[in-house]
Amino acid sequence: MHCAAVCCTMLFLLLTACSQKEAADNAAQQAARDYYSLLLDEHGVEDFVEGICVADSLPDGYREQLLVAVQQHISNIEQQHGGLNGVVLSETPQHADSRTGVVDAFITLQFADSTQEEIVVPMTKRGEKWLMYYSGL
Repeated sequence: MHCAAVCCTMLFLLLTACSQKEAADNAAQQAARDYYSLLLDEHGVEDFVEGICVADSLPDGYREQLLVAVQQHISNIEQQHGGLNGVVLSETPQHADSRTGVVDAFITLQFADSTQEEIVVPMTKRGEKWLMYYSGL
């Protein structure tokens, strides 16, 4: 009986460790999904922009242009697909570039017209937080 209890405990610890590793392995992908999910709400545009790694250091004029660009992108999705209905983790696993530290996170956008599109969101880690990587500056 004691052996069975030890085996069950060991199995539980193994499963817990595996699920924690899996969560850590796709943390960038989950963060990308969370940022894009903000676009489901028209008031989430500013929070979405805050998820860009350089957002805290942008000049006000450039930040305003970025907000307008995101709003235009949402408007294009409305016109082309009837809107964004959901954002889910993609089956494609995230891919890390050990040289740059940038992780390509794959998510799937689900549109109101029943179509979907898999996109890649470059992510970088700042402290303990994953942010969308923007190399355009």
